[in-house]
Formats: sequence, structure tokens, C-alpha cells
Amino acid sequence: MSYKVPALKQLVARATQALTLAEVKLYLRVDGTAEDAFITELIDAATEMFECYTRCSLLTQTWQQAYDEYMPCKVALSRGPVQAINQVRVVAQDGTITIIPNTDYTLNAGNEFLNTSSEICGHIVQVEYVAGFGGSTTDIPADIKQGLLSHIALMFEERINCIGMPRSVTGIYSKYKKVRL
Repeated sequence: MSYKVPALKQLVARATQALTLAEVKLYLRVDGTAEDAFITELIDAATEMFECYTRCSLLTQTWQQAYDEYMPCKVALSRGPVQAINQVRVVAQDGTITIIPNTDYTLNAGNEFLNTSSEICGHIVQVEYVAGFGGSTTDIPADIKQGLLSHIALMFEERINCIGMPRSVTGIYSKYKKVRL
């Protein structure tokens, strides 16, 4: 069997935005409500760019990582920081599901890798897990918030949704970026 790249699917999105409209408007020194919809779009865009660039989930989200035929003994979970593994299950070709007992797998000390004592085989192997810094905007590290605010300010001033990640924030985000070889 050859190793295959897992499929990744978001099952539950974050419940709130990473920054509140009020804190972004304060940072931008914007009064009134005329720009609220635009600023809200910028918050979403900057958050998505951060999450894509770093492969981190800012706020609590549920993800499913799926493997065809088998899952290796050690797998990197694609989105972090991982809070918990909800379930590992095997889906047979006939659609029946077998839940793998949580005693048969562990997270490594850094909560980035799922470890099992042996490969798990089946038609599809799915790992469902919860990732993010926490459920509230107060759980997001301050340097990430500052990077988001700077990124939003740049997009607000330029009146565009930047296509690339601004160099001014990549330095802030780089320590959170997940690099897989």
C-alpha cells in the first residue's frame, strides 16, 4: 500500500468571528455604521487567510480527516492546535461503521500527531477532532490578534481584499505555521 494524502473536511465551523466588529472599528478609528459590512468581510477574509497560511484554527472548530484503505500508525492532524479527538472510525464498503476505542490511540505531547499501535485498515478511516485556540476571542494569542488587526487595516486602507499574505504579518504568523514534509 502506498501512502495517500488524507481528505480534510470541516464539520463544524467556528461559532464567532476571531475579532469583534467593535474592536476592529476602534483599531481603525472608524465611527458610525456605514462601513460595518465591509469591515465584517475584512475580518472574515483576514481570518481565512491566517488559517490557510498557518493551517491553524483560530477558534474551536471540528474537522474530519479521512484516509482511503488505511491510516498509518502516526498521522499529522492537518489543523491545529488540537483540543481533542472526538472519534476514530472505520467505514466498511457496505457502509457499516466501527468505532475504534479511544484506548487504541493517543495524541503526542504537542497535540499534533495521532498515534496508534498499528495501521488501521478499512474502506475509509476517519478521524474526527476538535481544533482551535479556544471558543472565545480572548483565547486567541495577542500577537495573532495584532497581526489580524494590521492585516485588516491594510485591506481597509487599500479598499481591496489582498490576494497574498502581507509581508508585515507573515513574521507574526510564521511561528504558528504548520509545515509538513
